[in-house]
Amino acid sequence: PYVALAAGTSNLAHDQDKTVHYFEQAALFGPGTLVEEVALRRLVTIAVSKHNATQFRRAANLYIRRYHSSPFAGQFFASVTEEAPSLMDESQMEELVKLIAAQLPKTFVPVLLSLAESNAVRGRLGTVRFIMETYLANVGNTGRLASDKIKLFEVLSAPISRYNKQTLDAVSAIDDVGLTTNERLLLT
Repeated sequence: PYVALAAGTSNLAHDQDKTVHYFEQAALFGPGTLVEEVALRRLVTIAVSKHNATQFRRAANLYIRRYHSSPFAGQFFASVTEEAPSLMDESQMEELVKLIAAQLPKTFVPVLLSLAESNAVRGRLGTVRFIMETYLANVGNTGRLASDKIKLFEVLSAPISRYNKQTLDAVSAIDDVGLTTNERLLLT
C-alpha cells in the first residue's frame, strides 16, 4: 500500500486517472491504516476536481464509515459539506445525511448544520427540510439546541410565502450576531 500511495502522490500532477488507480490500490491493500485514510481523502479531493459524483460518493461513504473518529475527520467533513451539494442530487444528499447521522451519533450536529447551510445557499430547501427532520429525529425536542442556526434552517425548510406572517415573524426574531456571512444572506 505504501508504494501505491507514493506512486499516486508522485503522479498527481501528470495523470489523474493513474493517480486514482494508485490511490484505490493503496486503500484496497491497506485497510484500516493511515495509508487507506490518506488515500480515501485524496480520492475525494480528486473527485471534486474532476466533478466525478460517483467517485466522490464511494470514497466519502467509505471514509465516513471507517474513519469518522479520526483526528483528520474534521477537515474531511468541512470539505465534504462544502462540496457535496454541488456534486450530488437531492436523493443522494439524503443518503449522505442518513449515513452521517448513523455513523456520527454524538458529533453529527455540526456536520448536518454545515450541510444544511450549503444546501440552503444553493436554494435546495427540500434537502434542508430533510436535514432538519433528520436532526430533530435524532436529537428530539428535549435535547434540542436553542441555536439561531437551527432556527434559521427550520424557517428555511418550512413552506415560505410572502403572506405567511408566522414565517416572517420567525425570520425577524433571529439574532444574526452568531451567524456567518452566508447565513446572514439567507435572512434577506
